[in-house]
Amino acid sequence: MELQWPLIIFTACMAWSAGLLASQSIAAFAGRGSKAQVPALATSFAILVVGGVAVFFHLHHWERIFNGFGHITSGITQELIAIVLMVLVMLVFFIQVRRSGAVSRAVAVAGVVVSVVLCIAVAHSYMLASRPVWDSVLWPLCMLGNACVLGPATYAFISGACARDGEGEEDAESPKLRLGMTMLVGAGINAVCTLAYLVSMACSSGRFFDVGYSFDPVLPNKALPDVSSLVAVFTGSEAVITWVGVILVGLLAPLACAALARAGKVSYRVAGAAAVLAAFVGALCLRVVFYDLGTTMFLLF
Repeated sequence: MELQWPLIIFTACMAWSAGLLASQSIAAFAGRGSKAQVPALATSFAILVVGGVAVFFHLHHWERIFNGFGHITSGITQELIAIVLMVLVMLVFFIQVRRSGAVSRAVAVAGVVVSVVLCIAVAHSYMLASRPVWDSVLWPLCMLGNACVLGPATYAFISGACARDGEGEEDAESPKLRLGMTMLVGAGINAVCTLAYLVSMACSSGRFFDVGYSFDPVLPNKALPDVSSLVAVFTGSEAVITWVGVILVGLLAPLACAALARAGKVSYRVAGAAAVLAAFVGALCLRVVFYDLGTTMFLLF
């Protein structure tokens, strides 16, 4: 299937924004990270806007997107509802931070919940029975995995940037908020979910059906598609982007950054920035593989 870059950027940004809001909500619940709350909130909102704008470039007639908002079962409508709820939580979050410098635990919990809902809503729109590789519960888990690595890494970078004279570094490793461990766990969750989905894609050949003839009078030299080579994620034409882009850069690099930050070898600002860059590149590469394998269930000539 042809790569849809506006949608690739949209889904990656939604996971990134949701992960950052959830990360700062966890910090707020623990009563920590007050200096980083406003910058983190602004960054999360900016990423959300970038993703929202990107999706309009997918449409030749963007104004027609409003025709789908009247149907609650429409994926576009469900995504819009989740985005609006997330913006409302952000607004309440901002008001409380500006007024008292702290966020109530109820709002912090709401921030985590709405972040999870957004990831699931966005991913669910792509679970189409007509696209066997896409129709898997592991895809929403991949979205959540991306949020788990991008959010904590971005929050670690912002916390490090807001720190003065190492004050933020010590606060990040307090018993209530171990930022290094959060980064490490998030990167681990992302690695497990992504690898599981890659294996699922590689084993999805049985979901396709052959429809066609052994001889096409229009294209007599065109062979029938080979399903096994189509889904060869680890050994076929997708091997390089899978092993290098997704696994090496997107999974192992953030894990290494988180481990170094946790051990105190690298500052959270440096480790967070490196982990965000690697994880985002990996998320884009995963979506490239996702679209390349987005073939209809009926294999034609």
